[in-house]
Amino acid sequence: MTLKHLIIPIVLTLAIAPARAQMNLSYFESPQIQEINRMPMTADMRIDCKSMNLNGLWKFRWFENLYDRLKGFEGKAVDDSSWDTIPVPGLWELYGYGDPIYTNIPYAWVGHFENDPPFVPTEQNHVGQYRRHFTLTKDQARSQVILRIGSATSNVRVWVNGKDVGYSEDSKLEAAFDISQYVKKGDNLIALEIMRWCDGTYLECQDFWRLAGIARGVSLDFRPQKGVQDVHVTAKMTGVFNIDVTLMEGATGASMEITGAEGTSLRKVMDAEDGHVIWKDRMLDPLLWSAETPNLYK
Repeated sequence: MTLKHLIIPIVLTLAIAPARAQMNLSYFESPQIQEINRMPMTADMRIDCKSMNLNGLWKFRWFENLYDRLKGFEGKAVDDSSWDTIPVPGLWELYGYGDPIYTNIPYAWVGHFENDPPFVPTEQNHVGQYRRHFTLTKDQARSQVILRIGSATSNVRVWVNGKDVGYSEDSKLEAAFDISQYVKKGDNLIALEIMRWCDGTYLECQDFWRLAGIARGVSLDFRPQKGVQDVHVTAKMTGVFNIDVTLMEGATGASMEITGAEGTSLRKVMDAEDGHVIWKDRMLDPLLWSAETPNLYK
């Protein structure tokens, strides 16, 4: 056998592998994609904004295999009158859609799919499609409208009024989307698609029951178009503190106040610079926290 004969199989092997990856790799099998248009993760911050609870019965269709799912289900013209309904929050297996699986070390697809990260099976990769109508007033539609999905396993893709909004993995964390540009006064439609498995499933394998669906609540927040986007606070035992307020586009300043026990308070009104208001100061004789005296400043 000549050197030429030895080289040919090697070249063919190298050429085929990238082709398979390019052909099969998609948003739910790409380690580089954990989100599309999802708002940044933050600690929970509640402000005095109105909200709409979207928990309750949603229109629902369940598919046993990934390739069986209905394409174009997110359109407003789709007739969902014959669809099932499922509670949100609610896990599919608890309502008869598939069986709960308990495993410790192996992945849930053990026995019918060889581990091949980041790829996941198409067979037995259950898919749930959701639809829910909601009505907005004129003032609500003019607000910044944020859709909050408390927990979706293993991932969730979002459409509003037929328009592609975004995507999220990290199934035990809240997924928030700014849907202001997609909503209008009157009737609106949210459509969600959730897969049982995605590439993130390789990172979420542990000793627990494997269940899919929406595990926590879904809601809408209505916030002012010119308001606070985020707040970052650092403080030391000496009373020195730093507050960095990120403002939404168009906001020109912020009023801040710190209040604590025994009526102690500081207040500051500041103009914004590059979209931020930064307050560096010191609280004299700060009351420190301990288990016996759990002092907190608001």
